[in-house]
Amino acid sequence: MYIKAYKRALSFVMALFLLTLFACESAANYSISLSSDSAKEIKSYKDIPNLSKKTIAAVEALKDSRKQKHTGFTFGAVSNTETFYTYFGEVRGYNSLLCERLSELFDIPFEVRIYTHEGLQKHLDEFEVDFTDAFVESDALRQDYISTAAVAQRVLKMYRLNNRVSPETIANAGLTVRLGFVPNGDLAFSKLNKEEILQGLEKHFKSIEIIEAPDYDAAYKLILDGKVDAFFDAGVAQSSFAMYKNVVSYEIFPLIYDDLPISAKNRELAPIIDALDAYINAPGVRQELREMYDKGYMEYLGQQLYTRLSFGDREELLRLQESDKPVLVALAYDEYPTSFYNKKENEWQGIAVDTLKQISEISGITFVAANEPNLSRADLINEFSGKDTVMAELMNHPERGGKFILGGVPYYSDEYALISKNDYPAVEFKQVPAFRVGLIKDSEQSEMFLRWFPNHQHITEYASVSAAFDGLEKGEVGLIMGSENLLLSVMNYNERPGFKINKRFLGSADLYFGFPLTQTSLRNIMTEAQLLADTRQISDNWTHKVFDYSTQMAKLHTRYIIAAASAIILLIIIGRNIQVNRQREYNRQLEDFNANLQDMVDEKTAKVMELQNSILITISDLVESRDGNTGGHIERTQRYLKILVYAMKARGIYKEEVDKWDIPLLLQSCQLHDVGKISVSDAILQKPGKLTEEEFVAMKEHSSMGEKIIEKIEETTPQGDFLYYAKTFAISHHEKWDGSGYPNRLAGSDIPLQGRIMAVADVYDALTSERAYKTPFSHETSVNIIKEGRGTHFDPVITDLFAEIHEEFEKVRRQIYG
Repeated sequence: MYIKAYKRALSFVMALFLLTLFACESAANYSISLSSDSAKEIKSYKDIPNLSKKTIAAVEALKDSRKQKHTGFTFGAVSNTETFYTYFGEVRGYNSLLCERLSELFDIPFEVRIYTHEGLQKHLDEFEVDFTDAFVESDALRQDYISTAAVAQRVLKMYRLNNRVSPETIANAGLTVRLGFVPNGDLAFSKLNKEEILQGLEKHFKSIEIIEAPDYDAAYKLILDGKVDAFFDAGVAQSSFAMYKNVVSYEIFPLIYDDLPISAKNRELAPIIDALDAYINAPGVRQELREMYDKGYMEYLGQQLYTRLSFGDREELLRLQESDKPVLVALAYDEYPTSFYNKKENEWQGIAVDTLKQISEISGITFVAANEPNLSRADLINEFSGKDTVMAELMNHPERGGKFILGGVPYYSDEYALISKNDYPAVEFKQVPAFRVGLIKDSEQSEMFLRWFPNHQHITEYASVSAAFDGLEKGEVGLIMGSENLLLSVMNYNERPGFKINKRFLGSADLYFGFPLTQTSLRNIMTEAQLLADTRQISDNWTHKVFDYSTQMAKLHTRYIIAAASAIILLIIIGRNIQVNRQREYNRQLEDFNANLQDMVDEKTAKVMELQNSILITISDLVESRDGNTGGHIERTQRYLKILVYAMKARGIYKEEVDKWDIPLLLQSCQLHDVGKISVSDAILQKPGKLTEEEFVAMKEHSSMGEKIIEKIEETTPQGDFLYYAKTFAISHHEKWDGSGYPNRLAGSDIPLQGRIMAVADVYDALTSERAYKTPFSHETSVNIIKEGRGTHFDPVITDLFAEIHEEFEKVRRQIYG
């Protein structure tokens, strides 16, 4: 009977495996879509979810009243990056886009009007202006105004000269950063007081000196004279520095920002405020507003571009915007990270490509690739010299003279370097003539090497980058003349580790857009647009990124792993169900059989439990086989957790909850706490070193993904405590008592007790284990670190228990490590 049942179960599991294989495509794609499609489905405010009939009736009454007076609603704003007059006198920017959306939602005009801060306050108080988002969220605002949730965020920015050293560089050198501040500027309208801002800046820069300026003109002079390194102010203050073309702005991290709600002084407008609040909190709307804000900011930059151009260049810009013909750009297919063709995704990518995209958003000019993805930079120069085509990558070499006009500023600076294998000794410049050096044919790097070492006798020339690195790997040459870009290309894009920059050359290789000799206006337009674009952020995105093709492969095979893991877990559940049913049947027979039968039942139950545990161990091994840094982690944490759980039970700690636990089942299910790592890229799991911030963000996804994997099984076959315990461990073991953990930033007793105890076991094992980027801490040091986390990272009660019984942890650790 049970053999047939088990066969049916296996058939069901195989069917589920195949179903999951095709259904979990989305689970293999780790990125979460932020699409605002659901927001676009809201055509009218009446479509807003959970909006009451009473509110709708009140809104309609307000609309009827305004229509009878032949008016709509007024929306007050202040002139800055969010709202501004164009060169032609039109009001544009984020608030203009927002009011267009509100007019569509409510089927009545929302008109934007620009005022000074004082004028806006006066007109709101006199009910001559209905709404605004110029005031930041605060308790004072809530007392005098009715408000919605935030429709935008205003971040703190740094403002400095584009040719000066950044404050971050100064701070990294251990020096004090001199920061300017305009007390009566845009930050005067922030809810953040000066002390709060300074605390954030001190965390970022370590040592700062504050210098005040009476106005923005004086602020600029202080920067120009070198008396301050940068100014800090609200992001909208960019418009106050707009006349100074050599001032650049950027956000600092962690972000310091204000929330901007829509507010009204006239309380008769409460129904519309209520409707707007429900709209802002509807699915997808916040993302829609974020995209709208970004679009409005690009409109602002576009207006700045127009005002910076000469009359003739403006005429050319208008012609290009209205033209059906895009501007052709010649792109190198193999110059990662500046320009390359990604065959995996069938598109051009890189710093140059992203810079062109941002220039396009600012200027309204369309760019398309002029060539197929088969020409190197050297080939492109020969192919497109004398043609109406923009070159994406040119260096300021004499050889380029007479063929192209370089852009006014570089969009990226590369560094020339000698590259070697990781184990190759450090080389001094005076020793270079004695080493065999590989040069890549027709490359700028080779030209520079021959210029610096014209009489070098030990050169091997290679036809391609790949061939050069093959030669380096085989020992044909000791060094390759290249650049930082070249190393990034080989290690990140081509995924060939084991190389390093052995020696950097002084000076940088600046990359420019190159223009036909006749296209000076296009050159001026793109140069000004490039100055407005965030090329620093674009470069950082690429130079700090690991271009992980193994992730692409992981997307292909992760669904197989998830499907297999899901099927195995389901098999455990079915086995448990069979076990329970078998137990019930045997219990019914106990009345007729002698006491020896109970031993048989126990034996059978133990075997099923043993099988179940073996399958769980298999899943654990599956997870750990992909994680090169945490071998044995699951087994160790289970043993540490067992010590904690039984100590809690013995001492009556959290007695009411612990007494409800099926402890053997709980200890089995805790082995799945890291099952979500199945979905994390091999390049991150197996990285032989500390993770970057971007990689750590991806790693943190494993908690949420673990919950999703278990929920998929739960949807098919609910199994009470087992799945509840497993899912709870997976989602909550990285939460922290003070709310600073992930993924849900739960705090205190809101964190499930299972997660709070696993946090202690998990951290203790991490501290006492060796990692590629650290040696193991001693037991004593690890205990002290956990004690220091009492009330911040860890539950105080559990921490005190750990401090009492930590020697039991030490015994287990010694048994494992010897």
